[in-house]
Amino acid sequence: MKKHFLLLAFTLILSTVTFANGAKDQQRFDAALEQTARIEVRHLQELLRFNEYEYIQIKKLTETQLADVQQVQKTMEAASVELHVKLHQIQETHTAQVLALLNQNQQKAFAAYLAAKQANLLAAL
Repeated sequence: MKKHFLLLAFTLILSTVTFANGAKDQQRFDAALEQTARIEVRHLQELLRFNEYEYIQIKKLTETQLADVQQVQKTMEAASVELHVKLHQIQETHTAQVLALLNQNQQKAFAAYLAAKQANLLAAL
């Protein structure tokens, strides 16, 4: 009986430690995601000069987009066509949502930013 009690206690301690490590990893993931989104949105804010409300909304959209991209990359094969299609869909949805928040001048600047970003990606390949 004493062995079973010790085994149960050991199992509870081990599962608690494992769960705590998983929570720390999730916190690191969330912090890295937020940092990446903040950097990208600050860059956009310098370019587009949007207000605080737009900043908050675009940051939320960007965090969602980055989380979706990472989730899709985890679940799908790296070189699969489905992955590229899904990533393209996520990008188009994000772009449409951001464009809906911007005025006409900001939309033009955002379109130019996206075109330059796409050209840089193609040049890197």
